[in-house]
Amino acid sequence: MAKDPEVKTFLKAVEGSMWGMSGEDKARATEDIEKYLRRTAAEFEKRTHADNAMELAVSTLPSPEVIGTGCRRLYGYGLDVKMGLIAVVCLLSLFTVPVYPLASVLTLPITFFIAVLSAREMGIGTAAGLGLGGALSRSVFAYMMFTMAPDSYDPGGPGLIYFAATSVLFVVASLIAGLVHEEDMRRAVMKATTKMEG
Repeated sequence: MAKDPEVKTFLKAVEGSMWGMSGEDKARATEDIEKYLRRTAAEFEKRTHADNAMELAVSTLPSPEVIGTGCRRLYGYGLDVKMGLIAVVCLLSLFTVPVYPLASVLTLPITFFIAVLSAREMGIGTAAGLGLGGALSRSVFAYMMFTMAPDSYDPGGPGLIYFAATSVLFVVASLIAGLVHEEDMRRAVMKATTKMEG
């Protein structure tokens, strides 16, 4: 079936829409879709004797973009993408330390937004890495800076309580976003199971 030009083009588009997934998960998802198309085409051909059974089978599926989004939800992102995002958040967190007031004021909401959005998309495991990584990075960097160069702290900037509160909020918000993702996945699985049983 994979030699069929239409199917090959469709599967290629689906695979392209699975950005962020690992190669192994992409291959597994593509294989599942290919099996579905083969089975559905055989059923169409048996019932209708249509010459375009494969085309009809493809038409039963949503667009490649929708499939790609669903597969990312189901299989998750690849480890390299997760680790890359955690590294970015940890790096950006260094600039949220109130050494340079303007940089910390601008970077904190951006870093917070990236961490929460990524946690919402990737689940509780990545959420823990994002939240804890960001909080620990800024805390360790702050300790190093204020120990080695105490004059670098901006006396007019936010105090220690604010710094600690934002670090805790970093972790809590990321974990909540990750839990929301897990709940969405649980509901999606229950919905799919109910539909199959019905």
